[in-house]
Amino acid sequence: ISAASAIATTENELFDESSLDVQALSTFGTTDSDIGNKVMMSFTGDGYDEGYFRIRRSNGDTIVEQVEDAVVTGTSISYSYTYTADDVGSYIIVDYIARDSAKRFEGTITKSNKLVITKPENPDTAIRPVLQQDLDTNLYVEVQDGYEYYLSTSSTSPLADSGDWDTLTKLTEGEHAGQHEFTNLDRTTFYYLHARIAETKEYRHSTAVVSKRMAPSPFIDFKTTDVKNTKNKEAAMALSEAIPFPSTLKKGKITIEDMSFMKETDDKGDLVRNEISVFTDAEGNATDAVYERGSRWGNKNFATEIILYDKDGSIVDRTNGTKTTLDATRAETVKLAVYRVNAVSDPGPYVWQATLKDSTTEGITALLKGNVIMTTQLEALVPQQIRMHAEGSLIRQSTNNASLRNDTAMPITIGVDRLAVKGNGMPSLMGVMKGGIATIQKDEAYLKMSNDGSNFTSPRNGAWFQTETASQKEDLFLMGRGSRADYYVSGAANAGQKWPWDSDGEVKEAYKIRFITSISEADVATYERKQYEIREE
Repeated sequence: ISAASAIATTENELFDESSLDVQALSTFGTTDSDIGNKVMMSFTGDGYDEGYFRIRRSNGDTIVEQVEDAVVTGTSISYSYTYTADDVGSYIIVDYIARDSAKRFEGTITKSNKLVITKPENPDTAIRPVLQQDLDTNLYVEVQDGYEYYLSTSSTSPLADSGDWDTLTKLTEGEHAGQHEFTNLDRTTFYYLHARIAETKEYRHSTAVVSKRMAPSPFIDFKTTDVKNTKNKEAAMALSEAIPFPSTLKKGKITIEDMSFMKETDDKGDLVRNEISVFTDAEGNATDAVYERGSRWGNKNFATEIILYDKDGSIVDRTNGTKTTLDATRAETVKLAVYRVNAVSDPGPYVWQATLKDSTTEGITALLKGNVIMTTQLEALVPQQIRMHAEGSLIRQSTNNASLRNDTAMPITIGVDRLAVKGNGMPSLMGVMKGGIATIQKDEAYLKMSNDGSNFTSPRNGAWFQTETASQKEDLFLMGRGSRADYYVSGAANAGQKWPWDSDGEVKEAYKIRFITSISEADVATYERKQYEIREE
């Protein structure tokens, strides 16, 4: 009997690597690698019933040590894994491992499609920002939580991975609470604000949106200041409305860099830097004297003064005519005082502007701007009714020494419109009488207002009225302040003229004439610097 032979042993088989498959699955409109999409792993063929899946990340983390709920279909085992935010930046590795109870197969095979997991773009649409102007070189925007912004002079958004995107801080108090303040912008430049929903754990940033273009307020608008003359000896001055002091200017010393006046229709106006006299003394009262206070900033029509006020409305500082530097430490509001100086000119509107600059190294500026118009108010005593008496061919004023009076504190001219309006049944007025009374036709008449006491027999020194032609101004009296002037009205008609008498034997409103009051340009030089605008009323 021979000895027993040694026991022969054999190793189990290894899995076929080609039987393990890894495929990306995605929904329509998404990227295969986005969170929420899936990776499908399957093993088909011999060994499908002797192994299990392990899922790992390329960063070394194990996601699932042993998949327990894989699906067996025929000779295939499969499982789908959904990408999560924790997978972002890694790719998925699938191991197929032989079970401990496996009879035929042993070992592990590994496969990956090496698709790095990414975040999908945020599907929500970002709210389009709205830039708001302020009184300064600032722009404001309501800040949305979880957003990133970029302020640019271009309407094209920066690249998605650009470092230009940033979150914005919110102001916590004041009228702009909840908003972000972009400061020290250029007044002449248009800006765009780009916005997007910032990246989160689950999503990349959203598609960027952009605001409408907006420039800072080109100037701080003081609106319109109407400078009226006065009927007494008060200063011809007007204050603009109060405007909040520019917040971008540091509260310290500020300098008036420039101030100018120009007609609104002009392209430019020259700055007048010489002193301009103002009709006011230190107390603000005008007199007939030439006052010491002047304005370094003005032109032949205006002198100006910038006045700063504190929160209680008390004056902090003022240019007082010639100062060019003001202390704005406590300034809360600012007004412009416009003094009327030489107003023999167009009433406007005029545009004024001034540039303020702070004393910091930044040299921040604020541009002030507004309109100024001049209104001349005249008060003269003119007759409401002139009584006339008709006798035969003659028409005479019923009272002597009828007068006009200048109640305005400036020289004026009083005249009439030669075009009169006739009442019903009244003869037409024919203008200057060139022939004798005998030549006057029926339904014709001549009427003259004289300024020297003469009657209609003198063709000069007065205004002849007419009813059938165009309007025409005729100056009659050049009157100084507070003066009086006498007038006399007379004329003639056809001797056979039939008058439309009423029951009282009168014709009321027989003719209507219009008095014209204007500033006396001829008298301007007499009053030295007190010159006024020519303006009819």
